[in-house]
Amino acid sequence: MVCLGMLAVIVGVMAFFTLINGELIGITFLLISAILGNLTGFAMVDYATPRYEVTITDMSRFDTDKYQIVEQRGKVFVVKEVRR
Repeated sequence: MVCLGMLAVIVGVMAFFTLINGELIGITFLLISAILGNLTGFAMVDYATPRYEVTITDMSRFDTDKYQIVEQRGKVFVVKEVRR
């Protein structure tokens, strides 16, 4: 995630300098930088969401509006908060 972010910054700087010099390859660098920046942002949002290991005894009382089940290991559920 950090490497993608640094790569996006480097490609963005390359795009800036190539556009200043009037080269059309700068547009390609700009698009690549935007794509890498968005991928980094999406990865950071998922990484920053805390995950909890819980046991759920009554599934009918589980709050699906607030939490999402990520995985299940036996009786232990890994849940994360739903961002809205």
